[in-house]
Amino acid sequence: MTIRPASAGQVIEPPQDLGEMLELARFLENHDAPAILLGPDGEQFPLPLPAYEVLRQVVAAMERGESVSRAN
Repeated sequence: MTIRPASAGQVIEPPQDLGEMLELARFLENHDAPAILLGPDGEQFPLPLPAYEVLRQVVAAMERGESVSRAN
């Protein structure tokens, strides 16, 4: 995955190998309830619904090979 500066923020390119992104997209398509973040120490935190929806949109775009940008 490549991150490059853009005039209004950052542009994040999809990874060249989309295999993991495709797996994640399928997983998110089959689950409509928010996920739980799992930290490296095992701590769990429920992902708020708005953040979950953004994650689904970002993964769907990258699955299609599209770049994603964020505004500052």
